[in-house]
Amino acid sequence: MLWKVRLIAITPNKLDDLDPQEYIKSFPLTNNPDLIIVRDTNASFATKLEFANGLRKFSKASISINAKINDFAIQKDISFGLHMNAVELNRVKNESLQNLNTLSMISASCHNIEEINKANFISLDFVLVSPVLIDKFNPKLGWKNFSKLAAQCSSKVFALGGMNILDLEIAQKHGAQGIAGISMFT
Repeated sequence: MLWKVRLIAITPNKLDDLDPQEYIKSFPLTNNPDLIIVRDTNASFATKLEFANGLRKFSKASISINAKINDFAIQKDISFGLHMNAVELNRVKNESLQNLNTLSMISASCHNIEEINKANFISLDFVLVSPVLIDKFNPKLGWKNFSKLAAQCSSKVFALGGMNILDLEIAQKHGAQGIAGISMFT
């Protein structure tokens, strides 16, 4: 399935204000995502899991949850992918992934070569490399630096940070399989 993914939607940071069905309905017809990452840095894992289950009722997209490995390790029969932020990626030990073998995908956000190397070491399914064009807190990479990082990654790479549907072809020319975003889908 992952080789077909081109568009990844990332939920906004306020899951309490979102209804899964309304969120799915908000997608432009030309931008239906292949994968949705449920993200809210302030929400509990239970809230993210509930939202992910709600999404499943209204979307055929694959679903991952941005969380900590320990949140997944204590769950029984979880059927969502795990997406880690860079802090969690740096904490993870390769052997801690052994408990997560039932997940469909394990991915992480990466911003530099050290994080790409860690992602390569633990053999992630894909990484989001950011910020390519826009970020409120970090200097942007630009396409040249994005391309250098993508070339070093042994898994699938998606561009994140200021993306819109018109950037898909540009991202692919710079080594990405696709693009990811929040505002692109809302």
